[in-house]
Amino acid sequence: MQTTGMRRTLPLPELKDLSILQYKPVKSLAQYKSYESYLEKLLWIKEKSESEKESVKNLISLIGKWDADHMTSSSVIPKAPLRDPIEVLDGLMKANKINASDLASTLGISQSGISDILNYRQELTDELIAKLSQKFKVSLDVFSKAV
Repeated sequence: MQTTGMRRTLPLPELKDLSILQYKPVKSLAQYKSYESYLEKLLWIKEKSESEKESVKNLISLIGKWDADHMTSSSVIPKAPLRDPIEVLDGLMKANKINASDLASTLGISQSGISDILNYRQELTDELIAKLSQKFKVSLDVFSKAV
């Protein structure tokens, strides 16, 4: 901190810290659309500078806040790919060294039943999702298909 006479001044933030100051919380639909438009342009840049990367992060945060507050969903913000519940199950079985026969016993279903599930011939029931969630200590959402 520097002192000027009796008045103290705080040190100035580094230039990289100023990028957040150019964006303010979204207050209107017009501002939201403007931020979306600019974000879309930034996302097309293959090799982004540090300030462009920071702008992307800030815009996603501000647009996301608006979406959460107004129950909207931006078409510009990148979405995480949906995960296939059967692929997740297969990965959890491998990670925990559990074979299909053992899993069938744990779930109280036949070996052909677990085979049908793993080969996409039968859907996971709510009851099986609950049992799998408990077995692998994961959220129910892990095995639920997105609607």
